[in-house]
Amino acid sequence: MRTIKFRGKSFKNKWVFGNLIKYRDSVQIGFLSHADSMDFINVNSKTVGQFTGLTDRNGVEIYEHDIIKFIIDNEKYVVQFEEGAFCLVSNNVCGIISMYDFENLEYEVIGNIHENPELL
Repeated sequence: MRTIKFRGKSFKNKWVFGNLIKYRDSVQIGFLSHADSMDFINVNSKTVGQFTGLTDRNGVEIYEHDIIKFIIDNEKYVVQFEEGAFCLVSNNVCGIISMYDFENLEYEVIGNIHENPELL
């Protein structure tokens, strides 16, 4: 079973990981604090991305809006969630991500569209 979690950038410019909570006028990420209670931090809604359930060759978790590079050909793709599925986007073309497709491929997260747009 895939872990459902999100990340978003706080207004203090730090990434927050956990459960997504949307209110009428704000978006928050909820997470367990050191005291085992739930804490909530407001995040920029434009930076929120869902965990794909996949990790790269270095064990780094892959989230929506990450930029990944395939080692074999140095091609770069943006991870997006469209029509109920994660896909890799290059030149505005979306290819569905499957765990089976990724088992034997070498790829790594090199950044994300919010912090590293120059990588595209």
